[in-house]
Amino acid sequence: DRDVTGVQTCALPILDGMEGADFFFSGLPNAASPITSMIVSGGSLYVGGEPLIINSTVSSTGLAKLDAKTGVPDVAFTQAVPLEFNSNNRAYVESLALAGNSLYVGGNFAWTISIQPGPSVSPYARNIVKVDATTGALDSTFSQVNGPDYDVISVVVKGSALQLIGGFDTYRGIGTPFTLQVDAASGEALPDNP
Repeated sequence: DRDVTGVQTCALPILDGMEGADFFFSGLPNAASPITSMIVSGGSLYVGGEPLIINSTVSSTGLAKLDAKTGVPDVAFTQAVPLEFNSNNRAYVESLALAGNSLYVGGNFAWTISIQPGPSVSPYARNIVKVDATTGALDSTFSQVNGPDYDVISVVVKGSALQLIGGFDTYRGIGTPFTLQVDAASGEALPDNP
């Protein structure tokens, strides 16, 4: 796995081993959509940023999965990720972390679910979610509506825990300004937080 979190680019490089960017895919995402986080794992490239338009046909709300060699988007994965605007009218992914088949997504967003009947949606989780790296399906045990009250700018896997860093003051009702360790499976705050 290779993480280039924090590198803002408007084109997607193909990464080859430890040599870095060899060349760039053409036509992926447009220049109006900064990319803030990428992870390469096996044959997949996960891309995070502001809402993305891929190949002028597939849109993403800030998270996409592409074939690492060709740049072809995984449409099913990308459409399975319903990130929406948060309270500040912005939705973006700032950090990605991968552990096994779990993809952790941090940023400033709300994960929404449809309320039936009708087109309305309700927030289900915010600012940090865990999804299946193959399908994009939400892990509803980890991902909660009372997640961080503001953005998560860094997610780091530390064994069976995650270190979250961001502009948040609370997490699941607990005062935890700016940094927090959580259980990678349940999302529960760990007792020995910095």
